[in-house]
Amino acid sequence: VDLALNSLAFLELLTPEVANTKGHLAANYTLAGTIAAPQLNGALTLTEFATEVPSAGLKLHDGDIRVRATDSEHFVLEGTLKSGDGTLTLSGTGGVGASAPLKASIKGENFLAADIPAARVVISPDLTIERSAENITVGGSVTIPKAKVDLAKLPGGGVAQTSPDVVVTDAEQPAPGKPLPVIVAVDVKLGHDVKLAGMGLDGSIRGQLRIDQRPGRVATGTGTLNVSGTYKAYGQNLQIESGRLLFAGTELDNPGLDIRAVRKILGASGGQGDDTVTAGLQIRGTALVPVLTVFSNPALQQSEALSYLITGKPLSGLKSGE
Repeated sequence: VDLALNSLAFLELLTPEVANTKGHLAANYTLAGTIAAPQLNGALTLTEFATEVPSAGLKLHDGDIRVRATDSEHFVLEGTLKSGDGTLTLSGTGGVGASAPLKASIKGENFLAADIPAARVVISPDLTIERSAENITVGGSVTIPKAKVDLAKLPGGGVAQTSPDVVVTDAEQPAPGKPLPVIVAVDVKLGHDVKLAGMGLDGSIRGQLRIDQRPGRVATGTGTLNVSGTYKAYGQNLQIESGRLLFAGTELDNPGLDIRAVRKILGASGGQGDDTVTAGLQIRGTALVPVLTVFSNPALQQSEALSYLITGKPLSGLKSGE
């Protein structure tokens, strides 16, 4: 049996998620054996595959994927797919039944995973996906060497909304025809060029998180992310001297905060001696409910420190309007 399909435009009729789909699909199989014990040899090959994913701003290209039959019930998957300057490599084995075991790996380097006004994200994944009759498990790691994310511009209004990547499924045995529960245990490693704007932060984030998700629960993180840059409060962009986002089985949109952000005022005492006043905030609590404490060096009363923080001047130097 030989099949050749030189247009994949019909895929755009099946889903609104893709556009301008191109490529060539060929199937070459030999059927033999008997009805009771059929034999199947051959492969299904997708070449020169390209498509656009408007919701993620992606243009996937140079896709070559091959599904080779090892017998009438099992297959081997192998292929590559490019986005931006990076490449994903796919491999795996599985069965043809809806509940047949499946094991696949996804590896890549500098693969462009999102390119929209709110986020441009490059990833280097090393993931494993296994399907059994009971569930689907996702493990491994994802390194993010480069990213620029503006939470306020994300579709849905920011982190307070449920991410489309969060899959909540029923914890009970799935009924026939329903999606299998998904279990996720993935290490996310942030590289040297990850920028984040949102939650008052505007700066860089580094570190590593363990992302866990179980059926019926939202995704949580465990680990520490180090923050540098600025923190906006009281109308000021304060410089972060030290900062950490703390996750201890914490929902991803509400980490604990341990941030020290300051503003330095030169010439605060009229040029006599060391006339620099440092006013700042110690930020504790959580991202959704931060707790701010004002401090200063040299030590001043709270009202005086707050005056330096907001206006850069002592209370005695303020005009009535200020």
